[in-house]
Amino acid sequence: MIIRPISDDEKRSRLPEFYWDKEVFALPLWRQDDHKLMFYFIEAETMVYAQSLIEEGKEVVGYHLVIYVSVLSDEAVQGHEVYLGPVVDSFRELKGWDAKISQYPNVFEIHFDMDSGEKQDVEQALKEVEEALLLLSLKNRKGFHISSYSPGERFRHQPISINFGLTETRLEGLSAGEIGRFGKLPKEDNIIKALNALRFIYSQVNHIAKITVCWVTIEDLFGHSKATHILTPKEINQLSATINNMDLDPQRKSILLSKIRDSSFFSRRTRNERIAERISDLLGQDLDMVKMELKDMSKTRGRLVHSISMSDSDIRSHLEFTEKILLKYLSNLEA
Repeated sequence: MIIRPISDDEKRSRLPEFYWDKEVFALPLWRQDDHKLMFYFIEAETMVYAQSLIEEGKEVVGYHLVIYVSVLSDEAVQGHEVYLGPVVDSFRELKGWDAKISQYPNVFEIHFDMDSGEKQDVEQALKEVEEALLLLSLKNRKGFHISSYSPGERFRHQPISINFGLTETRLEGLSAGEIGRFGKLPKEDNIIKALNALRFIYSQVNHIAKITVCWVTIEDLFGHSKATHILTPKEINQLSATINNMDLDPQRKSILLSKIRDSSFFSRRTRNERIAERISDLLGQDLDMVKMELKDMSKTRGRLVHSISMSDSDIRSHLEFTEKILLKYLSNLEA
């Protein structure tokens, strides 16, 4: 609700002559049958009262919560329709939820009408649905996830609620120039690998999968440089001779000698440092900055992967960094 001064035309068309030479304010209170109920006033005291009505009108007195549940599976990704009828029926019969198949493909909705304005009631409903979806995923061996929800707040002076559905993403088609340029691109293994890596990254639907593909791609394209041993050949031979003279059983001695000669085990630079050098040369970017980017990505990946974390870690910078690397890599190969 917004208080506004009204025009002279509105004064003359809507109010008695007494108000025509005064500053009049209007406060819309209600909409019913497409007609606006308007509260007009001139006194300062009424302004204060009107402001209190506005603040009172902001109070949430209930919710019409709509939860959208998506199915993630091979069938859904391949364009098959997943029949959700039995799922919806079970929720209606066993949980008493107002569940229904959505207009969106492979999605069903659960509606909750709440007469309380307590936000924790919405959070509790989301928690209960999430728990049910875990069981549903195990039973059907498909991934059921809350893809979105619309709380549908009802305010004190607005007894209707407004819900928002799932957003629509607009995609772009190809241009003749892009098709022609792609046709001239050499179909070498590394080019196809980089193109597939980008497509695979874009295809993932959760943070764990996205950052894992990013890391695997970087290691695959830039992690095959030969390690330089931290010791010289002479120093390796001297150390080997010392080990041979030690009182060790043959098996332990053989393992130790093989490790001493392994340049990947005793490298001047770690594998990640060698990867960072190659990426730094590719991008023309400061080596220390690249090392920092890779270190941060590795930490985020470890946090997500090694704990099966449900954390909402922001991985956008890592995705953008990987995309930047791959696009530059493709650009250089194309040239």
